[in-house]
Amino acid sequence: MNSETSFKMNETIYVRIRGGLGNQMFQYAFAYMLSKKYVCSKLILDIREYKDYYWPFELDCFNLPTNYEISTQKLKYDSKIKSYHFYQGIYRRLHHKSPTSLKKSYIKKGYLFCGQYCEMPPDKLSDDIYLYGYFQNADLLAPIREDLSKIFVLKEQTDLVKKYLKRIKPNSVSINIRFAKEIELKNNETYTYSSKKYYVELVKEIKKRRKENIQLVISSNDIKNVKQEKWFDDFDDVVFVENCSAIEQLEIMKHCRDFVLSNSTFSWWIGYLGSFNKDSVVLAPKTWFQGQDITDTKIKFEEMEIR
Repeated sequence: MNSETSFKMNETIYVRIRGGLGNQMFQYAFAYMLSKKYVCSKLILDIREYKDYYWPFELDCFNLPTNYEISTQKLKYDSKIKSYHFYQGIYRRLHHKSPTSLKKSYIKKGYLFCGQYCEMPPDKLSDDIYLYGYFQNADLLAPIREDLSKIFVLKEQTDLVKKYLKRIKPNSVSINIRFAKEIELKNNETYTYSSKKYYVELVKEIKKRRKENIQLVISSNDIKNVKQEKWFDDFDDVVFVENCSAIEQLEIMKHCRDFVLSNSTFSWWIGYLGSFNKDSVVLAPKTWFQGQDITDTKIKFEEMEIR
């Protein structure tokens, strides 16, 4: 970024890392984007929530730039987060929905708190920047997409990843299937996931478009269920990605040519990184988080087609 469009004003960006791998990547990506905009010298990744959380913190497995530190200590924006939660609660009671914008007084002081997405902050902020939210906005990430394709790469490929990468063919289709897990239901998380019919029909659509046989590369948070129910027995060339961590699955699946996505942020990143600078078909479900229509979100990127 050239000196005409950037400002040497802020020293540090603090970002609370939350959720599974897909959410972690959105949070880091937004912080990285702001670090380019404001020429910040350091990112502080606040990972306190992972002490007792059911998903692991995994960002440090990526090839992140060296200007970041990990913190598990209390920080001065904690009190602001508490007041933001209070503001959220009052807003929901009055309007029966979450706030889509934050008080200007917060933004001016660098407290960028949000739900699923956040707009671009102003060019001038008076202090360090504090991020708390999910920051799912594809348009804001578009200028740094090439950077992200290099950052979100495993520092070192495991033997298992290398084994699967050798099996992926030029005609491969990545299919990431998501099921509601018991641990999510216990934590009152509500999702609407696509059915077998959705995945099978979209695979057939890609095969018809390509006018050739295709290889299916399947990953899931319950791959055993997919195999037992024989979802893809009508296809000849199928690779099931098994015994891999989420970050290993991402590294494998993004090497496919085409992509069928589930309505999860993890699956979104497979398609977003995997289709960069490729002639890919990327098909995604219309229903997204908690039954929300995907057109009401800010996650659609250039190659993504809604089905």
